[in-house]
Amino acid sequence: MAEAVQLNDQDKIHSDDSERPEIQEMISKASKYDFIRVQVADLGGISRGKTVTSKFFTEKVAFRGLGMFEGFHANSASSGMHPMEGFGTFADCEIKVIPSTFHHVAWGSKMSCRRVASVLGETKWRTRPDQGNPFQEACSRFACRKQVEKLANMGYKIKASNEFEFMVTEDDKVTLLKGHNQKDAYCITAQARYDKMLFDISDQLSDTGLGINVESIHTEWGPSQFEITLEPRFGMEYADNAFIFKHAVKEICQHYGLHATFISEPFKEFKNSPDCHVWNSLHFNHSLWTIDEKAAFYDPSKEDKLSNIAKWWIGGICKHARALTAFMAPTVNCYRRFATYAFIAKMASWGIRNRLKMLRVKVDEESSTYMENRVCSGASNSYLVLECHIAAGIDGILNEIEPPAQDAKVGVPLPLSLDESLDALKEDVLICDALGPELVDWFVTSRKNLDIKELGNSVHAYDEAYAADRRFYMDVL
Repeated sequence: MAEAVQLNDQDKIHSDDSERPEIQEMISKASKYDFIRVQVADLGGISRGKTVTSKFFTEKVAFRGLGMFEGFHANSASSGMHPMEGFGTFADCEIKVIPSTFHHVAWGSKMSCRRVASVLGETKWRTRPDQGNPFQEACSRFACRKQVEKLANMGYKIKASNEFEFMVTEDDKVTLLKGHNQKDAYCITAQARYDKMLFDISDQLSDTGLGINVESIHTEWGPSQFEITLEPRFGMEYADNAFIFKHAVKEICQHYGLHATFISEPFKEFKNSPDCHVWNSLHFNHSLWTIDEKAAFYDPSKEDKLSNIAKWWIGGICKHARALTAFMAPTVNCYRRFATYAFIAKMASWGIRNRLKMLRVKVDEESSTYMENRVCSGASNSYLVLECHIAAGIDGILNEIEPPAQDAKVGVPLPLSLDESLDALKEDVLICDALGPELVDWFVTSRKNLDIKELGNSVHAYDEAYAADRRFYMDVL
């Protein structure tokens, strides 16, 4: 299909050709800045990379790439490293920048008093010349792009957004915000105390020029907790925007002397609310569209208005839900949320407008029929979440997998610990093949040998465990 090919071309990584118009346009933009951040998401969704001068970027990086340690994708949240198969001599990989992602960084410019921009990238091997120095399969953006392209070649594209829940504390990371307690959910007066910061987040993200547009802001159920939703975007734009959003929020809050965190459950309890837990979710809202933008999940001829494609998509996600949990809940801390949170599903399930199921399906009119996966935690990597849903959904469509009964009270149980979810991922041949053995092996090995080795695998709530989680995850997630 011509349009599908156009979609692929739109987002591909360009060769070392300094004359390409996309690269020349990026170089022209970069020349107006002092520093350029070259950013890549590691497997944990953490921003890794380097900041380079505008001169170095325009003369070399823009078309030659940037060297960086080849194994950083498998780093833990605390930058620990476990040797992986394929590391070779611990040489550098090469970050290839993506011109379409070049953007202004208003928050970085304000904090540094310099003109700062950023560009996202994907990584290529430098140590495999016999293979043409291919892209690293462990690069979550590259793996995600492959699934988006596979979906496009089937004649579909995915539109997605998140409900970002995060908690803001004083800079010591344990002191709650004054005037935002458990009673302040959806309270405009409580939110107003922090409107300057929240509106700054909205304005500065909009200023990137990438279409990162805030739709709504509100105070959440937990003390010091907020939720921001973004305007849905198609494919890689969604995943890029989600990646940029989380790090922008953390940096903008730093500018206010505060600390934002997306980890699932940073505290066991609060002195002013001893029975209150806070769970940071990252509900994954998505819908499927044809290339010419007709809603693929909606069928007015059906009693429930859900198309066969929608039902098969649900069937695929439910079939592979145990494996998907590893990416939806990728930290030890995520499973404390499973243990204490009534509104998170414990089995592969779905229901129309049902908040107690894994997939909450919202059916209204054609333009607003979509699915919300409520298992996704705030700590998840949106590239991995997007790609594993596409892989599972494609399997559902191709094999016409029927979903379990709607609102079923029993079903396939989801893993309830990180170790269990990693084992479930390794057992799912289709998901492993779709994402690639390198990505899966690096993800599983690093989590087992770094996260679990450091923090254990228990989900039981005790103060020392939460303190360890904060030390390990809170600075970067």
